[in-house]
Amino acid sequence: MIWHYINLIFRWTSIIRWNNFPRTENVSTTDNLAFVLHISLLLSWILKEKEWIEIDELYIFKKLIFWSFNTLILSDINSDVKSRIRLKNPKISDELDDKTFQFMYWIKVPDSIRYELKFINDNKNNPKYKIEHDLLTFSKRVSVCYEVLANSKIHSDVYENILISIRKELDNPDFKMFLKYVNPSSETSNDFEKYLLNIRRLQSNYRWNMHKKIYPISVMSHLYITFFLLYVIGKIEEKTEKEMLELLKIAIFHDIPEAITWDIVWPTKRAVPWLEELIAEVETDMLDEYFLVYLDWLKFKDDFKRYMLKPWEWENWKLAKMADIFSSLFESKLEVRYDDKFAKIYKDTKRKLHGYKYKSADYLLKYWVDYFDDNMEDIIKL
Repeated sequence: MIWHYINLIFRWTSIIRWNNFPRTENVSTTDNLAFVLHISLLLSWILKEKEWIEIDELYIFKKLIFWSFNTLILSDINSDVKSRIRLKNPKISDELDDKTFQFMYWIKVPDSIRYELKFINDNKNNPKYKIEHDLLTFSKRVSVCYEVLANSKIHSDVYENILISIRKELDNPDFKMFLKYVNPSSETSNDFEKYLLNIRRLQSNYRWNMHKKIYPISVMSHLYITFFLLYVIGKIEEKTEKEMLELLKIAIFHDIPEAITWDIVWPTKRAVPWLEELIAEVETDMLDEYFLVYLDWLKFKDDFKRYMLKPWEWENWKLAKMADIFSSLFESKLEVRYDDKFAKIYKDTKRKLHGYKYKSADYLLKYWVDYFDDNMEDIIKL
């Protein structure tokens, strides 16, 4: 059932990358996935405006969703080991990938999701989607490069060979066009890279910051969780491809202002009449001055700004808000047994979700909440 997929997503929030290296930062798998999404999306809009190349963004989103399950299910094998296995014996590597696909396909989820899982798997080598495959691969390499650069500033000797290796991977003829706009190996950062690095700050911004938590979840991870939940919700609600793309962009952008302004809680915003409106004006000014300034000369800046600041202007924003609340429900559920405050938050959030009259709300409440505590180790059998 869908709870298998969702519980796997939440397991990613506890998987810290570079776990066998000394680190200056802790980046979870979900942090990484959200950042890869932002790199891909920024470059797809740049290519459309500057190179007149149309990118199938929805295909990239779907591929990342289903590719990422492979990463979690095989979490005991790090990326370098997997790369070496593929080089030494592609047949074994393919068999391993096929096993994870079969496991995901076996799980009982809506047919529309299983169809897209199969579609992405069947087209993984389709030349029709070469630029999308290259863009997603490049975005993953860029994300890794930023992680290595951050850690190598303190632990230079440990990361020296890794940095050489990732720079060599980026120096790929298939990536030449992308490197014109984003090149983390350059000595100075251009405006696009500064924009991405400001988004990257969200991996250090943690939700429920006024509460003691056993499972801290960053705002960056929350973006990916909401993104995945909104994909499931959109499929259950039988949204069109155009509507799905809109929904997923709302999810990716909806908390970006917190990278600049931090999260100001509702009780504070409503403490004084008109303070909420004043804070909204200040947030808009700060977002322009410290963040969107890096996109000043691009036509799509206003679209990005609208997704960040006015998601309710989009037709399906209520579904996006519902996904955001479901994420809060899941996050609070993780903490219930450790803090009574979260027990109340969980109860109130669940009651709020029962007020949404969508079949997707009923589906998620029925096929996730009661199964949250099941042990995924008993489920994953390849």
